[in-house]
Amino acid sequence: MHSAQELVSQVEALTALPDVYERVRQQLDSPAGSIGEVARLVAADPALTARLLRLVNSAMYGYRGRIADVDRA
Repeated sequence: MHSAQELVSQVEALTALPDVYERVRQQLDSPAGSIGEVARLVAADPALTARLLRLVNSAMYGYRGRIADVDRA
């Protein structure tokens, strides 16, 4: 069994949340926040866009059509 210290020493680097996460969070938390700005921020991050589109097009949401852009997601 590994000790906590051994496990921690094996971690090369902890990944920080991307800057886009903080900017989206600020928009969502702000009373003056804009969903359009949130969509723009998400669309600027290809990995986040892909994950969002995969999620909204999953069977879990049961939407019959295909959503292909962040604005509709």
